[in-house]
Amino acid sequence: MLGQAGALDTARYRVFLAMELGVSVEDISALLMAATATTWFHWPVARPVGGIPVAQLLDRRRLDEIIMRTRNGGAEIVSLLKTSSAYYAPAAATAQMVEAIVRDKKRLIPCAAYCDKEYASADTSSACR
Repeated sequence: MLGQAGALDTARYRVFLAMELGVSVEDISALLMAATATTWFHWPVARPVGGIPVAQLLDRRRLDEIIMRTRNGGAEIVSLLKTSSAYYAPAAATAQMVEAIVRDKKRLIPCAAYCDKEYASADTSSACR
């Protein structure tokens, strides 16, 4: 089993950073790990544009605003749609993951994975931390 929250939130984060910095989303290298909108973390020292750390490109206040917008991205879309849910972005994240697996693209895409005693852990609740 795979969860797509990491892929989805990372895509949103990259888009918001690209919009703020006026660069292509393809030039943003960032990574978020997520389980839900309330339990994720990012690396503020990530080097999103040309090897430059995001902390050198944006002040902490603005970066925190982008992080909060990323965290609330699904709710923002639902409020704009009014009559539907946010389905396109989760579907696109899932499609990206499936394509990477099927075509063996060797991509790094953050995702949740169900583990059963992997990593020398006898307790499945603590596996894959």
